[in-house]
Amino acid sequence: MKNFIRITLAKALPAGAGPPRLAAIVLLLTLAVCVSAAGTAQDIDVPSGTPLTLKLPSSWDAVKTQPSPSQPPSLSITITNDNEINIRITFLGDKEGRLDAQDKVDQLVKAISAKFAKQSVEKEVKITKLESTNGSGSYARFTDADLVGKPATPGQFKVFAAGFIVIGKSAASFTIVANSFEQASYKEALKFVQEGIVKKE
Repeated sequence: MKNFIRITLAKALPAGAGPPRLAAIVLLLTLAVCVSAAGTAQDIDVPSGTPLTLKLPSSWDAVKTQPSPSQPPSLSITITNDNEINIRITFLGDKEGRLDAQDKVDQLVKAISAKFAKQSVEKEVKITKLESTNGSGSYARFTDADLVGKPATPGQFKVFAAGFIVIGKSAASFTIVANSFEQASYKEALKFVQEGIVKKE
């Protein structure tokens, strides 16, 4: 599943479709300033985007990474006493509105997810719309073919979901890794993406 978590936008948008920041590595976790928050509302200032607020459950711990104020902020989220789940979210500005429609979001998710299908049980990208009143979003999910029937070990995850939700002029790229699509923490993570990311008041 390690390769599943390295998502980039470099080839996801047509040539000339967006500014350089939309071609940034989505999971930017090095050379960063880290800030930790647990069980609280956390404000996210998105460069060239709509400011957002995250409503984090009390059992969640979020570590924010952002190399500089002009670069996309990212969060790595874990859940207390649950080592079978990890959520990562990167926030990108979209002031030009290049992801201002559901079909554009779907196309982007399909483009960045295509390479993951080859390593999965599913062997294809199936787009699922995010049912959210906060913005337009969708995701695809995959099962790691190499781990089917094997016991879970620390640091390995059997299933993976990746997608985008667009709120105002900000796009949140998210990945959720877990050991089952049926586990409660996976469902909680997906619900958070649907309901817990809102425009800052």
